[in-house]
Amino acid sequence: MTTTNRGVTAATLAALALATAGCSATEAAAPEPTSTAETAIDYLYYDLPELVASADRIVEGTVVSTSSVTVYPTVEEGDDPLLNPMSDATQEEREQARLEGAIAGTEVVIDVTATRKGDSDSRITLMQTGGVLDGVLYRSDSAPLLVEGEDYLLFLSEGDRPSTLGGGAGTYTVDDDEYLAMASHAPVERLSAEELDRLLG
Repeated sequence: MTTTNRGVTAATLAALALATAGCSATEAAAPEPTSTAETAIDYLYYDLPELVASADRIVEGTVVSTSSVTVYPTVEEGDDPLLNPMSDATQEEREQARLEGAIAGTEVVIDVTATRKGDSDSRITLMQTGGVLDGVLYRSDSAPLLVEGEDYLLFLSEGDRPSTLGGGAGTYTVDDDEYLAMASHAPVERLSAEELDRLLG
């Protein structure tokens, strides 16, 4: 298996973040990847109080399934070149840009076992940056992919298919009454249930 390095720009990240607000995602079959690409993604930094305050929902849950999806950017409509850089493009050029802008994503289905903040359904679907696309597994230390069967504490954005705040910063594994950070840029390495309760106050 080969490993390559590939940077991901903020614009590309934004494309995935908008997957539930205009971009389309196509579920792909799940062949074994033949290579791995480490991606570099810059996320907003949160300290712990900001992470708690900014989350639309904070939930604990178990991952019941994951599936790789291809996320396509929405090609804007309209004639204003400032709002739509492709306003003069042909339909074929727009479709080519859409295909070239495709990125790997992962759709994660979670059974919610506890809602610590906000309102949540008993089963939710998240979108993550990274996954398998064209035989390549795209992954990032700043946004580790969730694993089927594992339990997590998640700080979530708004939306029907939210993402975790700050990528991995809003993702903690559950270890009894303690939560362990998955990413090095998380505000704290360990978070106790008591401390979370205090912050939710």
